[in-house]
Amino acid sequence: MRKGKLVGLGLLNYLIRFLIAGALFQGVGMDPVGIPFGVIITLVSFVAAFLLLRFLVKPNSQREAWKAGLVWVVLALLLDAITGMTLLKLPLVAYFSEWQVWTRAVAILVAAFLSVRQSSSVSPLPTRS
Repeated sequence: MRKGKLVGLGLLNYLIRFLIAGALFQGVGMDPVGIPFGVIITLVSFVAAFLLLRFLVKPNSQREAWKAGLVWVVLALLLDAITGMTLLKLPLVAYFSEWQVWTRAVAILVAAFLSVRQSSSVSPLPTRS
């Protein structure tokens, strides 16, 4: 996969999460460092990453999936740090000490691991007659 497309889809992954987080924070008034907010955004991170990886990136191997996942984690960490520091006025150390930052990163990596389609060359299990 081209690097530009991979980065673009990583940005889309971030944007999906950012928009939902913004709706929860600004619209619903959820505490952005609270447990419910963190759980919801971690689930959104997983689902968005899995769907984008599975249906648009379509990695052919675990290695490709891990590379995409790592690129997306780096993008997410950078963009989250920037938005956290500017919008929430969090110091960088406080941002990286939040458990939600790391659960979102793990969610993206797990989604990458699960996004690889099984090879069609594997024969199905034999059935009993």
